[in-house]
Amino acid sequence: MLFQEASINDAVRLGMYETDPVHGIRQMMARIGRQLEADRIVLAEEQGDFLHLTYRWNAEGILPLGDDFQPVPRSDMRPVFARFAKESSFSIPDMDIYWQENPDVSPHIPGMKRLDRLSKSDQLTGLLNRRGFKESLASLPAGRCIAFIFGDLNGLKETNDTLGHEAGDQLICSAAEVFRHVGHEGSIFRMGGDEFLMMQEIKREEDAAHLLERLQAHFEAAKISIALGCTTAATPINNIDDVLKHADALMYRQKLEQHRQRQDF
Repeated sequence: MLFQEASINDAVRLGMYETDPVHGIRQMMARIGRQLEADRIVLAEEQGDFLHLTYRWNAEGILPLGDDFQPVPRSDMRPVFARFAKESSFSIPDMDIYWQENPDVSPHIPGMKRLDRLSKSDQLTGLLNRRGFKESLASLPAGRCIAFIFGDLNGLKETNDTLGHEAGDQLICSAAEVFRHVGHEGSIFRMGGDEFLMMQEIKREEDAAHLLERLQAHFEAAKISIALGCTTAATPINNIDDVLKHADALMYRQKLEQHRQRQDF
């Protein structure tokens, strides 16, 4: 928390140093959003008896809010202001429950449920994104063995640089289709630009190796170069970061081996 507070203060100073105040605010929001790994950052301004969402930032792959938000009457925000009167920041673990308890605070926007669903999806591939992964992970029942396969495309930057970003996007979408062919819809995630994650329940730990081999064979058949790393964990998973770090380390080991093979060739 101390690190985040110092980082946010630095971001505020960054914004204040800009000669163009609007550009400074947008710079500040972008830095805060990246530091907090947020989906969105929204700044509201009071204008008379209403709050207007004047500035908005969203992470890559997150659906922008657009201009559908209506001004919110200040009186509707009493529960929020009451919390801020007691503490400088607070967290809402479950927005659905919070909205039920404070119906006046629920967003003044049409199709909010659809927006929430889209915010969990990657716009390019239609796969779930990091937020979708976190929610899927939380919904896993206890006592199950789960295989995690982390994949990192080879050559995406070179494709973008030599053939253009449309070709790079097509490579990403083709990789997503291979994952879909082997895995189950709703258990495959685009974690970043060229990073994918597949999460699948298995009966025995040794089944993970067969799953990895099958996935690798389909990528070779599609002539898509990708490095893959696989690990397993039993639910409930107390530290998913450790699990993903292990899969990432195995993936990186294969990527180095693929690089050596290309050099030898």
